[in-house]
Amino acid sequence: MVANDELIVSVGAAASRRLLRARPTLTAVARDLGMSARSLQRCLEARGTSFREIADGALRDRAEALLRATDHPLTEVGFLLGFSEQSAFTRSFKRWTGMSPGAWRRTSATEAALGRSARREGPRPACARVVARGPRDVDA
Repeated sequence: MVANDELIVSVGAAASRRLLRARPTLTAVARDLGMSARSLQRCLEARGTSFREIADGALRDRAEALLRATDHPLTEVGFLLGFSEQSAFTRSFKRWTGMSPGAWRRTSATEAALGRSARREGPRPACARVVARGPRDVDA
């Protein structure tokens, strides 16, 4: 995957915007970017990634932000992210981070107090960054 690819950044930004209301779909994000879902799939495949991978990254970033910045119960965080069950949120979060959401929140709070990051890996891929190109209307 090319780290600074503009398309990947655009897809990540569109997925993040849509996450504020519901789970992003390939069709909706493709429409936001002015292309067909199949064209977007092909372009991402050519770059060695997939919509699911990028959308999961956006979901993970949102989960980490909610856990870090709020004291919402874990069930509410899972609900805000669109998970129907707390167990599904916990499984996904463990897959992303290797830690349960509660353990990650405690580690993050401790690390923040010490001025360090709770992340166990390198920086997020470029798809997690906001793209400079203006967004299209996501309500359409």
